Amino acid sequence: MNNLKQKILSFALATSVVLSSTSMAFAGSLSNIDKLNLLSDLGIITGEGNGVIATQTMTRYRAFVMQLKMMGKYDEMNNFAWEGKETFKDINAKHSQFIRKLAAYLKAHPEFGIEGDHLGNLNPMAPVSAREYMKMMLVRLGYVENVDFTWASIPVFAQSLGLVESASEVEGSQIPLTTIADFTYDTLVTKPKNSDKTLAQELGLNITGAEIKLDNIPSTSNKATIKISGSATGLDKVTVNGKEVEVVNGKFETEVTLKDGNNTITVKGAGAEDVTVTVKYNDVDAPEVVDIQPV
Repeated sequence: MNNLKQKILSFALATSVVLSSTSMAFAGSLSNIDKLNLLSDLGIITGEGNGVIATQTMTRYRAFVMQLKMMGKYDEMNNFAWEGKETFKDINAKHSQFIRKLAAYLKAHPEFGIEGDHLGNLNPMAPVSAREYMKMMLVRLGYVENVDFTWASIPVFAQSLGLVESASEVEGSQIPLTTIADFTYDTLVTKPKNSDKTLAQELGLNITGAEIKLDNIPSTSNKATIKISGSATGLDKVTVNGKEVEVVNGKFETEVTLKDGNNTITVKGAGAEDVTVTVKYNDVDAPEVVDIQPV
């Protein structure tokens, strides 16, 4: 098992947290099948019955479980003292103990945005729709229904965040696991509301495999410009202090103008950890400032 896979699986099992940035360039280079294979290999998406089948749909209760894992609430739910607690109207002894526990936990936490239908039913065994699943992704990104979006505006709002190319993708009543993988992956490589990191980065997951490494950069310089260069894996571009720089054959290079004193230089790429260095510029030609006192 490679280190990335081992890290993510152990992280998920230990904390039950399994689950782009405005730039979706790298995410866009993966097909939905690629995303499904990646997420299933990492244990993020699991199948029902006969394993992971691309055309298979996902039941609502399994989608709810995925959301709880993304929120770090799975262990709390699994240890919930559910017996005798209020639940949804359609939940009864015919359902498994796990589903009854899940339903009671969700009923006790309406802030998670899983409220059931207009009749008060959870419908755990029904297939999850595209709009229902996308709502869960938006909630996980920190957006609030009837504040940031409405039920009707979910498709357009998801498109505005770059989670889908077309709002029509969020209209299906039954969606296959490939669509679940597409929504999930693109949510992981998106920055939550008011965050400067992607969801995957917040969870400590390098889901894209993207990585930035800088070449040796001096800590001090007496020149007004400095060359910033390095390598970038899984990226076709990076930004250096906000300036977009193309990655060619895994390498990038640009110049940065320095000001007198300490200069912070930050290199960013979609899905990769930011890399920051500080360079002190000594402007030897700058006039000396003399403190003149009145006579």
